[in-house]
Amino acid sequence: MRLAALQRAFAARILKGDPAILPHIRDSARAPRATLLHVYEHAYGARLAEVLEGDYEKLRQALGADGFLTLAAAYVEAYPSRHPNARFFGRHLPAFIEAVAPWSDRPWLAELARLEWAMGEVFVAEDQPRVGLEAMAALHPEDWPRLTFAFVEDLRRLETRHGGPEAWLALDASDDPALAAAAAAKAEADGPLPQRWLIWRMADKARFRSLEPPEAAALDLAASGGCFADLCEALLEFADAIDAATLMAGYLRTWIEAGVIAGYAAADGA
Repeated sequence: MRLAALQRAFAARILKGDPAILPHIRDSARAPRATLLHVYEHAYGARLAEVLEGDYEKLRQALGADGFLTLAAAYVEAYPSRHPNARFFGRHLPAFIEAVAPWSDRPWLAELARLEWAMGEVFVAEDQPRVGLEAMAALHPEDWPRLTFAFVEDLRRLETRHGGPEAWLALDASDDPALAAAAAAKAEADGPLPQRWLIWRMADKARFRSLEPPEAAALDLAASGGCFADLCEALLEFADAIDAATLMAGYLRTWIEAGVIAGYAAADGA
């Protein structure tokens, strides 16, 4: 067997348990070939489990060491690593948890994993310049209605219904995450109410906080290219004209102070 074919056969054994390589491996004086290969198989799975532990520390805390290893083994079997950078290996874990029992029976686990993955993405995102309050204060008042905003790369939005972020906070406080998640999942006739979250990096640390519906609506519209006048108009759903403008100015200040605005421009035609 040529080297390339041997390498493919070895990978097939490690990833899928394919026995095709066995005739090409010799038994040693101490162990048969199947045992020798099992060492590599175990090392492969153990290394990927370590990668998942690094990416999902809170999830591991919620499940316990043994529970997390059970999840990791199932995930490794379902999603063998196909990317040379192990950083991306765990990206499908939230969807896996959401879809596969017994973890899918606790939907807050998938939300916790989704938040944790987003926090990791935010932490490693490329750094960018941030707009300061001084630059905004120097703008001419006539420019404000036409202003559009660009947001930094290290920014994520998340919507939850089952208390995943609240479970995170409970774990930080050494409280029961399942109880915190259940308390946060406020239900109506058509199901749990959505909770909106902002995830960003500030002072070299990934952070998250909840968003009230008006701020979430304004943020989403701004991120899609809405100008300041559009944002104020959208907030009329929640306040009168004067209060909407004040509310929007407050949100903008909050975003700038958090360091999530990368730039601004004046839209044409206003």
